[in-house]
Amino acid sequence: MFLFLAGSRLAFRLFRQMLPASGWNNGRRVLICRRAMLAELLLRELRNNADLQLAPIGFLDDDPSKSGKVIHGLRVFGGNGDLSQICEQQNIDEVVISSPQDVGRKG
Repeated sequence: MFLFLAGSRLAFRLFRQMLPASGWNNGRRVLICRRAMLAELLLRELRNNADLQLAPIGFLDDDPSKSGKVIHGLRVFGGNGDLSQICEQQNIDEVVISSPQDVGRKG
């Protein structure tokens, strides 16, 4: 019973990460500049706060090994000078940078 429960939860997480996110098309299209866990926290905030009217499209990461991967249903795009090209191809309206200075800040 334990293996069945653990296996079903693991399968659900894998499918959720591999499938593209849907239903987040309302609002300005944003690209998140990735800094590991901070970017994931920012993504959760954007998804949980519809009042911001921001639709996350993907992550920007300079690490070439992460390019093309899917994290929480969003694709990781390359970096290293590709920002303008990525923004043009994906019709990005804004770029949001995850920064450690913003964590815990209110207002």
